[in-house]
Amino acid sequence: MKNLQKIILKNNEDIIKTIYWNKFFKKNNKDISIANYIENNDIFLREKLTSVLENFKKNNYQYFDEFKIEKDFSFWLLTNFEEKNLYKKNKFYELTKVIAVIEIAKTLKFNDIHVDIEDKIYKETIKNILNNQKIKKKTNYNKFKINFIFELFSSFKAIFFLFRKLFFSRKKISFNKEYNLFISFFSYIKKEEFKKGNYISLFWGSLKKIVNMNILNLYIKNDIENNFRQLNYKVHDLSNKNEIHNFLDTFLDLKTIWKIFIVSLKIKIRFHKNVNKFKFLYDNKDISPIMLFDLGRNYLFFNIVIKLYYFYLFDNFFKKNNFNQNCFYIHENQPWEKSLIYHWKKNNKGNIFGVVSSSVRFWDIRYKKTKFNPDVLLANGEDSFDKLLNFGYKDSDVKKVESLRYERNLYFEKSESKEKNEILLLLDYSKKSNELLTNVLNKSELIKNYKIFIKEHPLNNFKSDKLNFKFYKSDESNLKKQFDLVICTNRTTASVDYYLEGQKIAILLESDFFNFSPLKGNIHCDFFYDNIELDQILKNTSNKGRKNNINSNFFLINTEFNEWKKIFKYEK
Repeated sequence: MKNLQKIILKNNEDIIKTIYWNKFFKKNNKDISIANYIENNDIFLREKLTSVLENFKKNNYQYFDEFKIEKDFSFWLLTNFEEKNLYKKNKFYELTKVIAVIEIAKTLKFNDIHVDIEDKIYKETIKNILNNQKIKKKTNYNKFKINFIFELFSSFKAIFFLFRKLFFSRKKISFNKEYNLFISFFSYIKKEEFKKGNYISLFWGSLKKIVNMNILNLYIKNDIENNFRQLNYKVHDLSNKNEIHNFLDTFLDLKTIWKIFIVSLKIKIRFHKNVNKFKFLYDNKDISPIMLFDLGRNYLFFNIVIKLYYFYLFDNFFKKNNFNQNCFYIHENQPWEKSLIYHWKKNNKGNIFGVVSSSVRFWDIRYKKTKFNPDVLLANGEDSFDKLLNFGYKDSDVKKVESLRYERNLYFEKSESKEKNEILLLLDYSKKSNELLTNVLNKSELIKNYKIFIKEHPLNNFKSDKLNFKFYKSDESNLKKQFDLVICTNRTTASVDYYLEGQKIAILLESDFFNFSPLKGNIHCDFFYDNIELDQILKNTSNKGRKNNINSNFFLINTEFNEWKKIFKYEK
């Protein structure tokens, strides 16, 4: 099979185990798929992965003082090793595969190893680990040239970013210190309403009906208005006695820009001074070579600048603003959130609440409890509440509140209908995931027996010529049908909407990424890796749905927002 990568373990001439690196299949006596092993040993491997990331600081503690930007705050807290966001460009899945190989090998007796993996770094690292050989760090001059180009591009990008900020508007409106503070990125609003002069946040929903709000917007490039000066004036025009709007970016000045540049330069120099001293260990085995890519990306000059940009902006903001009420932000464990938490607690007495606005996935290790957390996390329903407890939080750390992104009731009964042989395909933002799905569908024998409707992701136009069967674009009129089956990738959260409506769901898994479905582990959903497993699901499919299997507490829905009202009176 083309591009079939594997690791063969032998005892003398006998093959003891063949470990397939990039293919999924059900294991037999001598063959095992890494993807299948990770799926079946998920709890164990998730804990191992997070321990590697968390122990890195302990194993290299002597170097971290050099990255302090305050006496009690290190730049390391802003890196992806602390954020643990599996969405971002990193090698955490590959790291999990290496951990899996080590764990599989522990149970076997072998004296010969053959590693057939395309990536030379993984190939040599695995070979040395399994042979119990010391890993030698070699200079790869081809990669040195590539890294130099990345560094150069990143430096120009950082300088251009700071230069543009010089011309941003500084106009502000005074906040009311007796109002709660709400912080989120500006682009997540209802665009059509904004054009009419109304601010309706996709994160904060209808909360302004029950509480007065200071709204601090974070500016990023958007498709609403990219002239910051004009946008700043428009946002100020939205302010009234019940809601006050400002942009965090207006608290930037020339002195802060210069400070960001100088501190970024110092961190960059200190990183290059220490990079060859860092050690990543798993089970006392050195896995440093496979982590250098991720380590280097965190210390590209632009990545340093953008993180310090928010750190020093929040510093400026809270030196000029203090509040007698509480702070609320969307909790995703991003670097800017840690800067916010640090400066809020340093300058204010009120509580800071992290709001979990979306579904929490099993592999979403960014939600794992750390030493740097908000006072309270707010979960949007039973499902996210239980998963947050599973990530190490106590009952007292997490409160349930009404979902703000799902204010309407999704749970409703479908009427009985005759079989229509209709399927809905939910496409994803990830082009790679969509390509994997279309490849599986094109190989399916039974998919052609169905009338196919496709729902595109709003930010990703689908190229229809990649499908070899007829289909129809979905619209509001047919999205409410009772389909025989809803098929989607494992990264989309749209699957939850259709699950809660009683639809039968089939979810594609990927052999080179975690099962990132928010419905992972749900016994009422089907998962498949290839066309054979999909066809088996289709054979057992009818449009009767799952009327009696819906978790009606998945999201907490109540338009009176009774739980939110309690939070606004909360004291810890």
